[in-house]
Amino acid sequence: MKVTEQCRAEALSYLGCRGNPPPELAAQVERAFAAVRTLPPPRLVWREFSLERRDGRLFLGGTVLSLPGEDIAALLRGCGRVILLAATMGREADTAVRRAQASDLGDALALDCCLSAAVESACEEFQAGMEAEAAAREEFLTDRYSPGYGDLPLSVQRGVLEVLDAPRKIGLTVTPEGILLPRKSVTALMGIAASPQPRRRGGCRNCPRYEDCQLRKDGITCGK
Repeated sequence: MKVTEQCRAEALSYLGCRGNPPPELAAQVERAFAAVRTLPPPRLVWREFSLERRDGRLFLGGTVLSLPGEDIAALLRGCGRVILLAATMGREADTAVRRAQASDLGDALALDCCLSAAVESACEEFQAGMEAEAAAREEFLTDRYSPGYGDLPLSVQRGVLEVLDAPRKIGLTVTPEGILLPRKSVTALMGIAASPQPRRRGGCRNCPRYEDCQLRKDGITCGK
């Protein structure tokens, strides 16, 4: 995979570094990205659904999957369709982190953060492509939004994977607690609207669950 400056900056931010990193940290991150390049590229699956509003609740058309929460309702206000996606770095990424932990915990942490940045980069690249296609149709996308962000519960993860057939297509599963496996994975959605959509401030620090988010404490990003 190609490592962009944005991807590199993302990895450094997960490591607690913003701005210019110390030379030792920069070298450690470059070694980690070199290891990422030896792994299979991110795998991604997506589908577009109509958005149905029934009894004050949001549903994906043709499914029983509902999207509870005031935040997601606000995001999708004015949208008639949604794009649902799932992306993963695969089991090989989890194995690589475990192997690194056996030899050097610092290198393992750097690799873990670079893998998180890599799957995030894959989602951003996909989003850019979808935005270009929407623009050609004179349509607009909302920000990308993931289960566990704001008041959209992690409990919807299982339904998301089911409607995407993600376990079969990309080997992505979910624990009873809503944690994705392999760990370096993301699910998200974007609304499709006929008018420009406001850009909301993204990132972990702007999430209401920032202080008690177990995903963040485990070094995992749920999306933006």
